Amino acid sequence: MKIDTTKEETNNKISITAGFTDDDKCVRDDMMIVMTLKGEMTEEQKKQMTHNNMHGACVKDTQNLQFQNKQSYFPKTMNCIRETLRYTTLKKYTINITYKKVREDELLIIQFPNNLKI
Repeated sequence: MKIDTTKEETNNKISITAGFTDDDKCVRDDMMIVMTLKGEMTEEQKKQMTHNNMHGACVKDTQNLQFQNKQSYFPKTMNCIRETLRYTTLKKYTINITYKKVREDELLIIQFPNNLKI
């Protein structure tokens, strides 16, 4: 069995604009923060997923007549759920932040440590 439709990354962009005003108007022309986020599968995940596609516990469950059903090719067994969560959840993240006109006390909120583990 070979599955080659796996999405190996996801990309997101978050933009925050704000401003200061003395009245009740919405102002977005002063402060700006833009974050781009990229989540990827690690090389270890890719290797393990390739291995599991041939030799994993879920593959063995698909061959067991007891677990086969008409609705789906993949059985809803704990082996399949465990392998799916363990090897398809993105674990490698890159976050880039750009900003303009942000006060120093506000910068502390958006700074991440270099060794952040998610």
